[in-house]
Amino acid sequence: MEIGESKQGFEFKRDLQFYKTGNIFIKTKTRSNPGEPYRNSGIYKGDNSWVYVIGDFKTIFAFGINFLKLLHKTKRYREIIGGRRNTVCGFLIPEKDAIKYCEIYLKIIQNTFKKNDDDIFKLAQVELLKPKRGVLTL
Repeated sequence: MEIGESKQGFEFKRDLQFYKTGNIFIKTKTRSNPGEPYRNSGIYKGDNSWVYVIGDFKTIFAFGINFLKLLHKTKRYREIIGGRRNTVCGFLIPEKDAIKYCEIYLKIIQNTFKKNDDDIFKLAQVELLKPKRGVLTL
């Protein structure tokens, strides 16, 4: 089996439109250039991925890929073509449904930069809203 974005089976996506639209975009197909046929991608990539992690700079969701495939087959959510050159297909899940269906839901409360003698590094304070509440500092 092909290894995807990580050996652990995590597919990572950034959704920069989420804060504007309130919808999470779940990628299903892609193509390199306009005019070429679409091929399976995202949740249908067929690699070792089993967790789909998506979000922006303040909110992160983690879903089981098999569950997302089931949601997609219901045809309940609007499918769109997007990307800068219409090279990506997928469907939109509203935030309230994403919260309901996700396995993990994180809100980033604060990002700070710290400096020690050798490096500058970033700390994030994160609120874990699902499966249970708590605050983590990473």
